Amino acid sequence: MINLKHNNYNVVVKQLRQQAGLTLEQAEEYTGISSRTISRYENGQYEPSLYYVLKISELAHQEVLIASAS
Repeated sequence: MINLKHNNYNVVVKQLRQQAGLTLEQAEEYTGISSRTISRYENGQYEPSLYYVLKISELAHQEVLIASAS
């Protein structure tokens, strides 16, 4: 299980994609989210959508605990 906090989104989504063995282009194909947007998630420029986090965690066979910001 991966603990997803507001300040580590970019690290976690990149780690999940890599665990799934996917390139940015393959992640785009599986999720329908452009590789450019995924790259921006991973570089911390955009906050990833919940859909993307759940989809990529499913592909990586990982459970994700989403912690609320406090």
